[in-house]
Amino acid sequence: MNPKQIKGTYTLRADLVEMTMSFLFTDSDRYTEISPSDDFMLNLACADIDRPINNSISLISNNKLFIKRARILTLGAPGLAPSAISTLAAKILIVGRELDNINSDPVGGFSFGLSLYNEWQDLNIEFLPIKKSENYFLSIDSQYTKMWIDDYNLQAAYIGEPFRPVLEMIVDTAGVMDNGGTIV
Repeated sequence: MNPKQIKGTYTLRADLVEMTMSFLFTDSDRYTEISPSDDFMLNLACADIDRPINNSISLISNNKLFIKRARILTLGAPGLAPSAISTLAAKILIVGRELDNINSDPVGGFSFGLSLYNEWQDLNIEFLPIKKSENYFLSIDSQYTKMWIDDYNLQAAYIGEPFRPVLEMIVDTAGVMDNGGTIV
């Protein structure tokens, strides 16, 4: 069966709080590397204004997923900058999973790097999962996913405080499936 044609453009959003659960700003390191301690599932939501914000969407197997752009929002740290020493702000490896379970079978994966925080960056990545079921979910691979930040010369109010990264991706695909099994 050939992959279905593009149905629409979607803004997918996922909280990356697992990346920063044990991180607090120290104001003492120009090259802070942050990575998750374990692989984790992305709780994707469709964040488009013209579609209801919907938690726990999945993607439809045997359809191309074209990732046009991505950004990492740094909630609680709007002016966060990447480390001056690193060439990237973040490197992310996303693995498709057959089920919404980190131990389920992989259906493929893709990776990308972002050079800035809080700004859209073009990616143009095409992903076609191996069909194992009708839909699939996305997860983060902790071994190859990292963020680099400049944790130095901060305002005193930020020291000892956390922040919450949120991944947003603008994608073209043949539809997404809400948690009730309806294609939107």
